[in-house]
This record gives sequence, structure tokens and C-alpha cells, in this order.
Amino acid sequence: MSAAVDHAAAPTVAGRRHPLDPDPVRSTKALAVLWLGVVGLVFSPVVAGVVPAVFALALGRWTETEMRASEGFLTGTAPLRLGVRLARVALLVAVAVVVVGVVIALFRTGGGGSTGVQYGPDVN
Repeated sequence: MSAAVDHAAAPTVAGRRHPLDPDPVRSTKALAVLWLGVVGLVFSPVVAGVVPAVFALALGRWTETEMRASEGFLTGTAPLRLGVRLARVALLVAVAVVVVGVVIALFRTGGGGSTGVQYGPDVN
């Protein structure tokens, strides 16, 4: 006669998984973060990449928390990190485009062809 074994209470041996543990699965949210980061980077020169980049950063934080809580059963840290990096680069590019656009607009409107204050001919 064999005794019933409670697998839920069985300890996990270091380096080996319990037979009833689920198989590790790649996180689909990590792939979504990667694709949002790519889309954000592609559209960042026209500043439209800000929206997917912000979504990638928000989803990336949520996915990282979920992956830590899964204790190794959710994999995909490489696409997650790459997607977050791409989203950050997309935001930097979009900010740079806006800053360059503002500087160009200031130079175009601020110059006006004048050389500064014009004094009368009798002022030294």
C-alpha cells in the first residue's frame, strides 16, 4: 500500500522543480513592451512615438512586478528590458525633436532681420 503524498506541501529542492510546478512561460506582456518600444522609437521623430513609449514604460513596470511575483515561472526579461530601453530612447528623441523645433521657431520669429536697438545718428 502506498501512502498518499501531499504535493502542495512538498518542499522544493534547490536546483530541481517540483513535478507539479507549471512550466516556465515567456511573458506575452514582455513582448508587448518590446513592440511598443519599437513603435515608439519609429514614430518618435514625428513626436507620435510618445504615446506608445509611455504605454511601454507603464506596461513594463507592471510586467516586471508580475514577473518577480511569479518566482521564475514567467520568463522574458531580455525583451522586457530592451523594450523599456527603446521606449526611453523614443522619449528622448521626441523631447529632442520638440526642443529643436522650439529653438528653430524662436530663431525664425525672433530675428526679424533687425540688428538690435537702433539709435539716432546723434547718439554715440
